[in-house]
Amino acid sequence: MMRPTPSPLLTLCLVPLLLTLAVTRAAGQDEEGAQPAPFGRHAVGVEFTATALVEAWNRNERRDWLAGGSAGIWWTFRERATLLVEVQLARVYQPGTTNAFVQGLSPLLRLRACGGGRQTVFLELGPGISWSDVAVPLRGTRFNYLAIAGGGVTRRLSPQTEAVLGFRWVHLSNAGREGRDRNPDIEALGPYAGVRIAF
Repeated sequence: MMRPTPSPLLTLCLVPLLLTLAVTRAAGQDEEGAQPAPFGRHAVGVEFTATALVEAWNRNERRDWLAGGSAGIWWTFRERATLLVEVQLARVYQPGTTNAFVQGLSPLLRLRACGGGRQTVFLELGPGISWSDVAVPLRGTRFNYLAIAGGGVTRRLSPQTEAVLGFRWVHLSNAGREGRDRNPDIEALGPYAGVRIAF
């Protein structure tokens, strides 16, 4: 009798939870023993976003587009620098063939470019990996690498909550792992919006 194996989606959901627990224990208090300020140095929280992206170039015989969202945990490890570990779930609409459901995991470095207080401007960059239920894009593979870059703004809504509005470039391909004939890529651009909550 075969033992059931955990799904990739379950694994992707457990990783941010375990990281949150580890970071919270390590960075729950500052040197004087006081709780850190929300969104300040050593702060920890969660972020939820929704996004829509359209393929901008290298269109692989047609223009694919993506719609989905993400959930992540973040840790401000320096005054102007935040590590965000994000789980992405997206539907890739592939005209002329089967649409794909993609699950991704990306650690992102987010740097505050300017601002402070109620509103900040940031830049972000990071790698990632993804799995899908069918090959994506057409002639591609189910396992792919990700590269993400972008920027945006945050605005304080309450002492513990910020709105996030940004714009991203997302690259998806297998980096030639299966040979040149099976390495089409997706180069997509689009906005995202969501909310950040500090613990």
